[in-house]
Amino acid sequence: MLIVLIASIYQYGNVLSRIYSIYINRADGFWNYNIIPLKTIRNQIARPYLLYQLKRNFLVYIPMGVLISCIHKKPWLCILICSMFILAKESLQFITLTGYFDIDDIIINLSGILLGIILYLLSELLWKLIAKVMAKMNQT
Repeated sequence: MLIVLIASIYQYGNVLSRIYSIYINRADGFWNYNIIPLKTIRNQIARPYLLYQLKRNFLVYIPMGVLISCIHKKPWLCILICSMFILAKESLQFITLTGYFDIDDIIINLSGILLGIILYLLSELLWKLIAKVMAKMNQT
């Protein structure tokens, strides 16, 4: 319990520190957004931070693509719902001073979601194929 309390206090300090630094940046005229596609990725291509970004923004969204596909069977509707969610998340980060609005994050997030949707559709086709094979085996 004490560890959770210490971790919470530490995280709270990190959030306050980040909000303060973003507030100072805005006061200096830097508004914490990037609307140029692939700019952040190109700037960080040789740094280990890029792998962290890819893990955080790509791999984490694969399950979201799978889960939304389970609920809504139409891929275009899944993409629309997930796009609205990601856009809202990025906008909230910008508005609440807790992060940066970055078009690269949106692109990477959507790539992870698209992979999740593709994996779901492939698994659905595989299950249908298995069911056909099993039905044929039962007939003979």
